[in-house]
Amino acid sequence: MWNHALAEKSAPARRLRQHARRVRYLDMKNLLSIEQLDRPEIEEIFRVAAMQKQNRGKHTEFPLRGQTWGLIFSKPSTRTRVSFEVGVRELGGETIFLNPNDIQLGRGELIKDTARVLGRMIHGAIIRTFAQRDIEEFAEFSGMPTINALTDEPLECVLVRSDNEAVVVNLNIDAVEEPEEVFWVDPIHKHPHQH
Repeated sequence: MWNHALAEKSAPARRLRQHARRVRYLDMKNLLSIEQLDRPEIEEIFRVAAMQKQNRGKHTEFPLRGQTWGLIFSKPSTRTRVSFEVGVRELGGETIFLNPNDIQLGRGELIKDTARVLGRMIHGAIIRTFAQRDIEEFAEFSGMPTINALTDEPLECVLVRSDNEAVVVNLNIDAVEEPEEVFWVDPIHKHPHQH
């Protein structure tokens, strides 16, 4: 039988509670491009990701509890969709998957109109589409956190999501005081990107 009193006192549980408290008072913002992040933010992403992975299934705080996030995918996906759905749910949230057949986006309804409507109904959006400008417009008019899951620009979230890419970026960040270029290999298309 699981002893919640002992689990609450363990070091990993304390670290997770401290992290959840920090997340609660940090303003959620958009992740439209890795270029918008500074070095400390990137390092914090890797630190939190490593902690979340190490303590998977042992969470005591759920910062997305009571929230519903929309996954809006114009491009088909398995890994990206599943990783974001699982991530939101493990943080306590729920997801709604919307593909082009489910919504009028791109078929007569303006992006800003869809963004405004969804912004009144859901708490955040994770978007996988073609044009970077579409995600930027959605974020501008929705008034909610918007995450770029993939556009025709470099694979930002693949960079953060995959352990292999995270190691490459971490090594480059640690090796160079002010990195101007980071290279990683896109595991889906198998070609290098320069950042």
